[in-house]
Amino acid sequence: MHITLERQIKKYFTTNNQFPPGWEAFIQAISDTYTHFDEDRKLIERSLEVSSQELNERYQKLSSSLTIEKELQEKLRLEKESVEKKVEQRTIDLNKEAARLHASLNSLNIGLIMTDVNFNILIINPSAYKILSTTENKLSENSNISQIISFFSGGTKILSKIGECVVKKTPEAIGEFSLASRTLYLSVAPIITSEKAQSGESNVIGTVILIQDITEKKALERSKDEFFSIASHELRTPLTAIRGNIAMIQTYYIDKLQDPELREMLSDVHKSSVRLINIVNDFLDTSRLEMGRMEFKKETFDIIPLIQEVIKEYLTTGSIKKLSIQLEEPHEKIPFVVGDKERVKQVLINLLGNALKFTSVGGVTLHVEANDKSVVIFVVDTGRGIPIETQSLLFRKFQQAGSNLFTRDGVQGTGLGLYISKMMIEGMHGKIWLASSEIGKGTTFAFNLPKEENASV
Repeated sequence: MHITLERQIKKYFTTNNQFPPGWEAFIQAISDTYTHFDEDRKLIERSLEVSSQELNERYQKLSSSLTIEKELQEKLRLEKESVEKKVEQRTIDLNKEAARLHASLNSLNIGLIMTDVNFNILIINPSAYKILSTTENKLSENSNISQIISFFSGGTKILSKIGECVVKKTPEAIGEFSLASRTLYLSVAPIITSEKAQSGESNVIGTVILIQDITEKKALERSKDEFFSIASHELRTPLTAIRGNIAMIQTYYIDKLQDPELREMLSDVHKSSVRLINIVNDFLDTSRLEMGRMEFKKETFDIIPLIQEVIKEYLTTGSIKKLSIQLEEPHEKIPFVVGDKERVKQVLINLLGNALKFTSVGGVTLHVEANDKSVVIFVVDTGRGIPIETQSLLFRKFQQAGSNLFTRDGVQGTGLGLYISKMMIEGMHGKIWLASSEIGKGTTFAFNLPKEENASV
């Protein structure tokens, strides 16, 4: 019997035997009801406990989520403020950069025109207006490059070069053009973004066209070339007469000159006249080469006998300094070369003369090699060598790679020999270069010439 029911019965009945007849089943039913009630109550309490625990956990999670949300909102607010400050500062920086860019463009003495990819003009600096002799009213920044092209007689070439620049994505030299009795030089460069197109290549978003007024420069170059040419011709005539007359005196009248000092003076005058004639010839060659007036014969010849001829001419100079000059025998037959024989001889004389000039002990060795496309001539000396810091001066006009460029290091010369040699070799479709040089051990120069196929010694 349920304990609660039993307690109630004892309260109203002395013993259980006092139940009225037939109540046992009733009492048992009530007891079972109490028992089921207790079981249901415990189940409900357990369910409530579990539900309460779940609600508490959900509350904790929700509370934590709200806290995280507040933290995220705060972080978002701070990040937004930071981004706004960065954008504001970046805007200020961009405005400053734009101001500097505009100031730079406006101060350029070269005309600059910037276009988009459709050749619509975006920017024109004041120098461009001045060079083109136009105004902003006649040529607005909303115009197309076709308006610029219309100023020149060779507009088709300009448009073609601009198109090549966009396609190749490389700067292009457009060339020289005449405009209102002035000479202008035009060039174009692409504007390429770092962003990649779908094809994987950089995008070209426009072009920059540069216009330079070279009228004064061209006039100065013409005056300089004319001066060198005229002065050289006018100098060479009297110098040749001086050299010839002194040579005749030394040949036919030397016995009448008893005074040794007078003989030495005549010898000095003769040497100086020869040197001056060589200098004048260098100036003439330089002038002709730079103006493109030197013609190169296309001859096919054997380089070996030519080298032997040059060596023979220098043997006297070499013996005076007790230097050896020799040509190494080739290990194989050397093909004939194609070029101007007299110009090649002049280059050999320049290189061999330089080698002897800067060599005190030992001598100069020449050797020849052939490869698939050309014949290479090497001039090797045992001289002082060329310092690394001055090697870049080689093949430049009026430069010598000695230790002191102003005093010429005690060596006579105009500094035009290598410059002339370079232009001559390149004029014959060859190349000249410094192969190697080491201080105190010597220097090797080399040049090559195209070879004639199937021709050999």
